[in-house]
Amino acid sequence: INEEKDYLQGEVEYFDDEDWSPVSAELRIQALEAYRHIRQALHEAGDEQPAADPDLNQPRLSFQLAPIVDDLDFQNMLLRSRSESERLQQFIDVTKPYLERRRYKARMQRLAPMNGFGHRPASL
Repeated sequence: INEEKDYLQGEVEYFDDEDWSPVSAELRIQALEAYRHIRQALHEAGDEQPAADPDLNQPRLSFQLAPIVDDLDFQNMLLRSRSESERLQQFIDVTKPYLERRRYKARMQRLAPMNGFGHRPASL
């Protein structure tokens, strides 16, 4: 990072995957199913979503799936990975906790205007 100016600058370093082993069709399908679960949850919450499923035949499917998860830490983790299989597995693994956080957030947004608290205090 170069901080000589008022705004941050940096140099882009392009890289390629280190692991070129083929990704199993089963892993790709699981990742697409995870993507569909997230897309359905976003639809139910009224959030915008991509119109169509990504192409399973794309060599870097993970980069097509990742933008649906609006978590910068997760996306950064994916960008650091040098394996498509690893990225797809990480995407699958993040789906359940991500959906739980989204549902909790939606619930709190519904409840907070009612009394200022998201849940009942522990003392009651």
